[in-house]
Amino acid sequence: GTWYGFAARARVLIVNKGVADEEAPRSILDLADPKWRGQTAIAKPLFGTTATHAACLFAYWGDEEARAYFRRLKENDVLVLEGNKQVAQAVATGELAFGLTDTDDAIIQIERGSPVRIVYPDQGPDQMGTLFIPNTIAIIEGCPHPEAAEELADYLLSKEVEARLAGGPSAQIPLHDECDVHVRVKTPQEIKPMPVDFEQAVEHWDAAAEFLRKEFLQ
Repeated sequence: GTWYGFAARARVLIVNKGVADEEAPRSILDLADPKWRGQTAIAKPLFGTTATHAACLFAYWGDEEARAYFRRLKENDVLVLEGNKQVAQAVATGELAFGLTDTDDAIIQIERGSPVRIVYPDQGPDQMGTLFIPNTIAIIEGCPHPEAAEELADYLLSKEVEARLAGGPSAQIPLHDECDVHVRVKTPQEIKPMPVDFEQAVEHWDAAAEFLRKEFLQ
């Protein structure tokens, strides 16, 4: 079916300011670096944006390389927390050096004055870029009120809604070409975005979820 994306979040590294800038991670691959063993975290990779990120990595790298990456995370004692919020909180309190989370959870900690900073990962010329994940909306075929559904969809996809979401606590990132508002986090136009085919990610979803469930929940 057809779906539309709006108001994205970026997948970023939230880093405690106790980590010197010259030592700070620059890639999601750093989660597997032995020097950070037991000092990092991700959210459970079976739902939400972490599951989407995993499926995108399976599509981008292929199954074999993606499985090897997640096995390295497990071997490196990466903590698996309940959600992205918990990852951001654990870094903010100094329990962990850094973690993988979303910009909305990271910006909340920054604006609370927590000693953290955002690193947009994989910005080098030979690196994959930072993944942006949009909110999505679709109208179900055969729905009982298609006109009302279309009206709601048009409203949610409007530049006015994206502007309000950008200005809200989660600082979501406008995707509407005409939404000219101040954004408190980096946009795909300002940094290198990860090339992603979400349809391919969907094709890898079940295999990725099955593998991650066995690796991290058993």
